[in-house]
Amino acid sequence: MQSPDELYAGGQMPPEIAASGEGKFWDVNEEKPDEEAVVPPPARPTPQPEAEVDDDDILAQFDPRWTDEMEGLLYVGRVTHAFNLGGHRITIATPEAQDSLKAAILVKQYQETAGALRALTIAALATCLIKVDGHVLPRGIMADGSDDMEARFNWVAKLHTAIIDGIYREYEDLEVRVAEAIEALGKGAAPEKVPSILG
Repeated sequence: MQSPDELYAGGQMPPEIAASGEGKFWDVNEEKPDEEAVVPPPARPTPQPEAEVDDDDILAQFDPRWTDEMEGLLYVGRVTHAFNLGGHRITIATPEAQDSLKAAILVKQYQETAGALRALTIAALATCLIKVDGHVLPRGIMADGSDDMEARFNWVAKLHTAIIDGIYREYEDLEVRVAEAIEALGKGAAPEKVPSILG
């Protein structure tokens, strides 16, 4: 096997590198270069864990825009919740009414059948399921112009019933806690903040 000096004997090192001493192959028997002159590569930043939000404080989980005038009502009750089930990380969110309406169309074919209740459960999960193991389920309009609700419904329908029921229990619990938080707000005004500026 050729030594580095033999390999590169015919080639010339650029003058700026030769002058700096960089690019030189150091032999084990040679004196090491000055340790202070060698700058170690910067350490990779360690990923910081996501800030944990107190699951009991549902209001703290609402989008901060919920206190805005008029449009704030669109954000009241929108909460996400992550949990582990069957060795996987699941993220759900309280669904918007329009998603529930889209899902209702999908269960129409199962009405008055033995599978009606299961179809409703699957449809509910299709509306609330956001991520599985960090992979986002499709939301909104697909590239081909079709709605993604049917794709999500079909994906959830492939899960085993025990998993569907486990996710559904978390979804039900989340909906109950959100409803209780909204009821606790009462009929009073939203918390004081800087008024919106009409443009």
